[in-house]
Amino acid sequence: MFTSRGCPYRCSFCASSRFWSNVRFFSAEYVVNEIEYLISRYNVKHINFYDDIFSVDVKRIKKIINILREKSYLGKTDFSCTIRANMVNDNIIQLLKEMGIKSISMGLESGSNKILKYLKRDSIDVKRNENAIKIIKKHGISVFGSFIIGAPKEMKKEVLETLKFILKSRLDSFDIYVLTPFPGTQVWDYAVSRGLVSE
Repeated sequence: MFTSRGCPYRCSFCASSRFWSNVRFFSAEYVVNEIEYLISRYNVKHINFYDDIFSVDVKRIKKIINILREKSYLGKTDFSCTIRANMVNDNIIQLLKEMGIKSISMGLESGSNKILKYLKRDSIDVKRNENAIKIIKKHGISVFGSFIIGAPKEMKKEVLETLKFILKSRLDSFDIYVLTPFPGTQVWDYAVSRGLVSE
């Protein structure tokens, strides 16, 4: 289910912040009502939050937990969600665990700081990604990572750095995608300038 739309970050490859100009959230009450409906009507045992970053509004998460507890729905289903590595700390992960989050996905993108700087600007580096995995695993939550290969000026060396990162990480699962230019993104502009795509 979606509890928000949009993303406050502007990664060079991601169209979300271009498609949704603002991040908009369903209220905690609305989210819990939908969870309640899924449990009572369909007896669901797991709900995946498809938000770009579920953890953006920490106050809202606390309110969701409180309402779930008041309605006696806390613990009746478990959840998975997305978070950004630079947002990971013990407090937020403990909060997500309290809510019933069993697995967390992160767009880790690369094992190369050079490529991370291109894809995610200055907000993420390899060390932060490593630390985020460590904190999440410490709290007993599964970690899923996604990666991108094919960035401009990415060479075999950087691809192998990503492979090395994956092999030494404690990720429970991962996906690797080929960089795709989406309209409105920095990657799209680069692809247009090279004649790789057209309007």
